[in-house]
Amino acid sequence: MVTGFYIWNFQKRKWELNAKLIEEEKEANRLKELDETKNKIYTNITHEFRTPLTVIQGLSQKIDGNEVIKEKIQNNSDNLLALVNQMLDLSKMESGVLKFEPVFMDVIPYIHYITDSFSSIAQEKNISLNFYSDKELLKMDLDPQKLKTVLINLIANSIKYTKQFGKIMVSLNQKDQSIIVKVRDSGIGIPENQLPFIFDRFYQVDKRSEGGSGIGLSIVKEFVELMHGKVGVASTIKEGTLFTITLPITALAKEKEFIFPEVVKSKNAAPSLVDEGEKIVVYKKQILLIEDNHDVAFYIKQILKEKYQVDHLLNGKEGLKEAMKTVPDLIISDIMMPDMDGIEMTRKLKDNINTSHIPVILLTAKATEQDKLEGLQAGALAYLTKPFNEEELTIRMKTILQDQEKLQHYFAVHQVLPSSHSLENTFLEQVHDAIHDHLDDHNFGIQELCAKVNLERTQVYRKIKALTGLSTSQLIKDIRLLEAKKMLQKSNKAISEIAYDCGFKDVSYFSKVFKGKFGTTPSKIKKS
Repeated sequence: MVTGFYIWNFQKRKWELNAKLIEEEKEANRLKELDETKNKIYTNITHEFRTPLTVIQGLSQKIDGNEVIKEKIQNNSDNLLALVNQMLDLSKMESGVLKFEPVFMDVIPYIHYITDSFSSIAQEKNISLNFYSDKELLKMDLDPQKLKTVLINLIANSIKYTKQFGKIMVSLNQKDQSIIVKVRDSGIGIPENQLPFIFDRFYQVDKRSEGGSGIGLSIVKEFVELMHGKVGVASTIKEGTLFTITLPITALAKEKEFIFPEVVKSKNAAPSLVDEGEKIVVYKKQILLIEDNHDVAFYIKQILKEKYQVDHLLNGKEGLKEAMKTVPDLIISDIMMPDMDGIEMTRKLKDNINTSHIPVILLTAKATEQDKLEGLQAGALAYLTKPFNEEELTIRMKTILQDQEKLQHYFAVHQVLPSSHSLENTFLEQVHDAIHDHLDDHNFGIQELCAKVNLERTQVYRKIKALTGLSTSQLIKDIRLLEAKKMLQKSNKAISEIAYDCGFKDVSYFSKVFKGKFGTTPSKIKKS
């Protein structure tokens, strides 16, 4: 009797547990279906947002009238689209659709490109924004879109919460089999008691959350972890914040190697939080406009803003200083201005080896032949009288910039510029001599070259790019390869020895880039 009771009691508990498990399974399935339905609705709604946003953005460009209002419509629709895309990312993460999609690429120029894309925005607040790496080349598996989203969020936050004349440093270091990317700012800081929560979704730190959604940093954490890394933060109120990203160095995606094109910073090309897929950001030529009449400057900017990045200053003295610093692609300047007129500024530009190559278009209300000759004698390539024809200005600019490209093609063939460009050739000789003097030093790179020619990195890059069409790193590599080719043709040294003598510490890499440059292998050059 007692045994039967225990058996019955055991069976009863077993039935109850099975029934409970069935109910829990039903509830779990119900919650899963509810979550899937929620994500589907969430995704559908955010996709629906994109259609009217596309219409708003497109039609805002067609509105005739107040350009300031048009710009505000465009900026706010851009911001809303960025938020919609972040919401889509959240939906993808919750549904498990978002995956780590690595390609094999050089991480250093990619992070440098993303950082440089914010330079003009930082300059508007007089914030110093720099990138530093302890290596020149570091190829590894990367998911470029997710890494870009992470860095954009962190750098944009740093700029937002750093006051005028502050500093932001993005750095990359290798430690064992990991890279450590740091974004450090001298901003307002985050209270210590808030730090454990800043990566939580929708969490906003007091006094820092105005206009924010609380999504950005949660996406940073999710994306970093999706890339098998980790992110940390340290901060001190009124001193600044440091975000640290650690990612493993792997090389499993070599068959998907991606060569990232070096892109020059541009205010208009600054990346947004929008996931652009395979879209390539187009570099816009940098135009420096020097004009003391605000209405004329506004008009010229309206003409040029679709095709060019236009920076505006009010007089020749400021313009000269800015041209020395940023080395623009072209200068448009009024003549009659306070402090320094356009003709004096043009002379000073043309007499300086660092800026002598920059083409200048002069604008003026003085229409006499003598005035025109004076401007052209100063070194200007074109002289337009006010009121000028809009089409004439754009055609002159196009022609001048095309002539620059012809100059680059000439250099590609002859490795020197025409004799009429004496100052530019002097500069290129200095660059060539500096590289040749350190030919066997594989550590001699962009930073060391800048020190040799006494210019900043941006100045060297833009000057070399304007004259040769090459980036600084490409020019250094090309000079090394050209010298290696000469040695292969004339020297009895082994290929490996010639590679080392020309600054290549990896012989297989040397052979690869040599073939890419000359279309044949070093061994075939050696045999011939």
